[in-house]
Amino acid sequence: MAKQKKKKSISLIIRNYFITGVVVLIPIGFTLYLSKILIGISSKVIPENINPNSYLPFEIPGLEIILSVIFITIVGGLSLSFLGKRKNSSFKNNLLCNSSND
Repeated sequence: MAKQKKKKSISLIIRNYFITGVVVLIPIGFTLYLSKILIGISSKVIPENINPNSYLPFEIPGLEIILSVIFITIVGGLSLSFLGKRKNSSFKNNLLCNSSND
């Protein structure tokens, strides 16, 4: 009993590729957009007395980028450790409560 391969239409293949591309690119685009916003904000948020670009005779290129990467990393770590566990446990509790009511 040999399995017959179903021949997929070209429109179905193209649709699947498109949807896969969208699913991959949306998080990347959101991260880049968020980084751009954070870079713009971080240059204004840093107080002048601790911002080395204000008191050094030269500018440190990429200081805002480094700060935004550090901020994104801290948010990721917090969400995986504290907030992630808390949401995961509350999700499991809600799931168990809802399934026992059926």
